[in-house]
Amino acid sequence: MATALYNNDHSALKGKQNVIVDTIGFGIGVSESGNVVAANKALLQTATNGGGQFYDTNNSTDLEAALQDAIHRITAATFTFATPVLPTTSTTGSSRAYLAAFKSDPVRSFWQGFLKAYQRDSSGMVPVDSTGVPLDSAKIWDSGALLSTTPSANRSIWTTITQTKKTWEPFTNANNTIKAKVLGVTGKATADQVISYIRGVDAFDENGNLNVTEDRAWKLGDIFHSTPVLVTPPLMALYDSSYATFKNNNVNRTKVLIAGSNDGMLHAFKESDGTELWAYIPEELLDDLQTATVTFGTHPYFVDGSPIAADIKTADGTWHTIVVFGLRRGGASYYALDITDTTSPMYMWTFTDSKIAETWSEPAIGKVRIGSSEKFVAFVGGGYNTPANNASGKAFFVIDLETGNKLWEYYNDGTTLDDRQYMNFSLPANPAAVDVNNDGFIDRVYIGDVGGQMWKFDVSATATASWTGKRLFAAPLASGTTNPPGAGEYYPAQGIYGAPTLALDKDLKLWLFFGTGDRNHPNSTTAPNRFYGIKDTTNMTNGATLTETDLADVTGANATAASGWFFRLGPGEKVLAAGNVFNMIAYFSTFTPTSTATCETGFGTAKLYGVQAQTGYAAVDFTTGVALVSTDATKTRSKTIGGGIASMPVIVITPPATATSKPLSSAVVGTTNQEVLGNLIPAPAVMKQVRWWRELAQ
Repeated sequence: MATALYNNDHSALKGKQNVIVDTIGFGIGVSESGNVVAANKALLQTATNGGGQFYDTNNSTDLEAALQDAIHRITAATFTFATPVLPTTSTTGSSRAYLAAFKSDPVRSFWQGFLKAYQRDSSGMVPVDSTGVPLDSAKIWDSGALLSTTPSANRSIWTTITQTKKTWEPFTNANNTIKAKVLGVTGKATADQVISYIRGVDAFDENGNLNVTEDRAWKLGDIFHSTPVLVTPPLMALYDSSYATFKNNNVNRTKVLIAGSNDGMLHAFKESDGTELWAYIPEELLDDLQTATVTFGTHPYFVDGSPIAADIKTADGTWHTIVVFGLRRGGASYYALDITDTTSPMYMWTFTDSKIAETWSEPAIGKVRIGSSEKFVAFVGGGYNTPANNASGKAFFVIDLETGNKLWEYYNDGTTLDDRQYMNFSLPANPAAVDVNNDGFIDRVYIGDVGGQMWKFDVSATATASWTGKRLFAAPLASGTTNPPGAGEYYPAQGIYGAPTLALDKDLKLWLFFGTGDRNHPNSTTAPNRFYGIKDTTNMTNGATLTETDLADVTGANATAASGWFFRLGPGEKVLAAGNVFNMIAYFSTFTPTSTATCETGFGTAKLYGVQAQTGYAAVDFTTGVALVSTDATKTRSKTIGGGIASMPVIVITPPATATSKPLSSAVVGTTNQEVLGNLIPAPAVMKQVRWWRELAQ
């Protein structure tokens, strides 16, 4: 009966509608008679067949705890905060989409994680049901389910330890380098338990069946904020003989998806079938892994940041593929691995600093000139910290990608009276880097802070001593907030957490598009938020900081201003992800909560906006996907697309089917409710493709 209830789906309703059976044995275990053992086995088997849990209780306290846990498990829900990964078919050869998700649990520390691959249809979209949830029939694999059937002993899990000079260490019980002290516990027996649990063994008897050597039912932890990155054979078209050699040597390397998880690991999954190839545990997390083994407790965060992969050239003239990632809520460091051989990674470096906080920024990667040489670098913000008067997080860093060394930093040193005196809010946002003159080297970097300020850095000089920073724009502070913030003061709600989207207009002027909203408190309704379109015409040395008075307010009326525009969002509405610009239309998503409960992000309204880049007016009829030629700011700029928090819009272009037909364009948005929503948008009249590209030697 339990098997039938669990396996049969009520297909008329959204998702899988089945019955999960939990069983509770009360007072059975006080005797060891054969009948008692048989009863326990029967209850355990019933729960197993019914996809539920067996609770062995012997007193009222145990019974109450079992009932509470069963009720809490009923209220658990599945969400996704990661952006859907939709590779460009023409460059990667992939016709798949990838979606990370997790199942929250109100009382348990371990949350289940999922990473699923879906087959896209002929229009490039993920087939979905009437509610926007991807169809099971389109699912190719789920790495979480596959890992649950992989024996824990067969997994390839690695770490690094300082005392071994960062050598690649197998994370196993047999490795005596991983001692109890390293794991923050007492005694080898406990250390072995922690190692076994992290590898996937039920070493702490989560299911209560007294078997501590069997594998856990689910091994992959939640992929919360980490957007997976697809690593393919090298793809760049560079006029560089060394890159051509590198590209040829790796033309057949294994494609992998890399994602961070709150089970303590950065995972690499084989793209073809979803199986786990390897996992890496950052050293910073080793002494905190024990918190993941507590069955009932606070949910821990470990590798919570999004990895970024890139091909870089090192000082010896050779090319390598690397992955760089932060820990977001899991810690205050950045890590880099050499994944040139995607099946066999190598540790490169760890970056940390006294001024760095939780490493939220997804690094922007590019090339800069240093003297007569060139270096590949990562640009990152100082991270997230609270209260607002805490010292760390209020900085900007440039990191040498080959060595992990700090090349340059910008922060308020307390004495310099230039714009750095205003850097008093942390910078958790993703930076945006741009090569303004198209010479292959980064010239400017932009990043926002949680005080609503947008910063601009000029890194075009060949000497880092000549690099400069400037406060480009300052949004109005919320009532009761100061700059610098007072003791114990929390950040204003009108913060910038996403990367600005950059675009050049027809006059080759650079525009920035970004919105505001408290990413760490998405259900707050305390401050009005805005969306901005700003033209950067400021001078790095003596140009004044822009404010809203320099912009046109196009909230409900037509207006013009030389420096850009803005409009106010609705009550409680906020921008919580980066936007995108396509065909000179700025696309972005918003979230409006319907509950003030911190964790109820599945409740609320998700909208997709499409506005003219240079005016802020409505640009898209989302019903037909046709462009609006509008000069009326009162026309509707947005479309309600679903519930929950929406991701950054991903632009998908399907080439024309015939020589006379037009291409099809869509803005695809994922939501925390696991919806993957495609929305028709205006396509360019003519598809343009790069036929040849050359990087000129400098």
